[in-house]
Order: sequence, then structure tokens, then C-alpha cells
Amino acid sequence: MPTLSVGVIGLREGGVMAAVERFEILIKGQGSHAAYPQEGQDLILASAAIVQNLQQIVSRNISPLRAAVVYVTHIEAGNTWNVLPNNARLEGTIRTFDNEIRSLTKRRFSQIIEATAKVYDVELGIKWLMEADLTFNDFELTDVIRKRTEQWHDKVVYPEPSSAGEDFANYQKQAPSVFAFIGSNEQGASGLHFADMVVQDETLKVAVDYYLESAQQLLEHFK
Repeated sequence: MPTLSVGVIGLREGGVMAAVERFEILIKGQGSHAAYPQEGQDLILASAAIVQNLQQIVSRNISPLRAAVVYVTHIEAGNTWNVLPNNARLEGTIRTFDNEIRSLTKRRFSQIIEATAKVYDVELGIKWLMEADLTFNDFELTDVIRKRTEQWHDKVVYPEPSSAGEDFANYQKQAPSVFAFIGSNEQGASGLHFADMVVQDETLKVAVDYYLESAQQLLEHFK
């Protein structure tokens, strides 16, 4: 985990990583020459309005004491300078830490986009391309593993929950589980999903030791 220093192990019970949605918004309308904008719909302006209006979900609909992320990270529309396009595509993500906020956020997301589409007289479709549940560490297992880890390793921390997501949560639906963070950060190191991210050799050694020690402890605890 690049947010933790090399050699550090992060363990906490409960929610550790956010539930994740990946969305795609497809907008369609009548294109036109830029010299005659009245003959078509402005999909670029509609896209900009959607991006701006979605920001009110976090600022107006969710308590500041609770967390959510709603972000459009990719926009495509048109391919030249003097034509209003007839298609636009937006992609982005929603991140939440409990089911109530997750449901509220997705409901307001759809309401805001549909209302904005009506204002700009465009057609749209919403696709949910990926969903991952909250990564949730079992309280008993985490306590057992944390106590064992602190016996053999002197760099164990209680990390803040991460708004990153992890499809390991799908395994957690099948059995109680623990997801740990193994630190890999060095000064100037890149973060997750960057092409130049490098995992240090020491990180791999700590990870292997952690898995071996944890497996042995669980076998002893539940025998």
C-alpha cells in the first residue's frame, strides 16, 4: 500500500475500504454546425451541467460527518472544432462506506442526471459497469491476527479507512475475512495504478511473513 511506509502493516476491524461503483453516462442529441447552434442540442454544455450538478450530492445530501465520493473522471464529445457533436460519453466513480449512503447517492445520482437531461433536451443512458461492496474486516479475526502480528512485527498501525476499493469484498461475502495493508511507500514513489509504481523487495518479505504467521495463528486459534 503506497500510503504506508515500507515495512508497516496496517490492520483495523470493520470497514477498511469503500464500496465502489463505476458508471458510464451516454448522452445523445441532434448535432449541428457550430455556426447554427439553434439547429441542435449542445451535448457539451449538457455534459458540463451534469458534472457540476452531481457535486451537490456530497455537499447537500450527505452529512459532513459521513463520507462519499462522486466524481466524473473521463469525458468524450466530438472530434473537431466547428461541429456540435451528437454523442457524448462520461465515466466516473462513486465511493461510499455504508449501505444507507450508497443507496442515497445512487438514487440522487440518477435523479440529477435525468433532470439535467430534460433541461437540455437530450437523451441519456446510465450504465453501471462495476460494483464492489465495502471491504469489511471481521472483528474477531482482526483482533486475533493483530495480537499475533504485534508479537513478531514492530511496525503495526491502525490505518484510516481508504476510499479506494477492492473486489476482495466479494470473497468476504462467503466467509469472515481480514484485509491487511502492507506498506510499500518510499519518498517520491508513485501511487496505485501508476505505470511507474514499484513494490520494494522488503514489502514482499513482510507480506509473506504476515501470511505465514496469520495462517498459523488462525489454525491454532480455531483448532
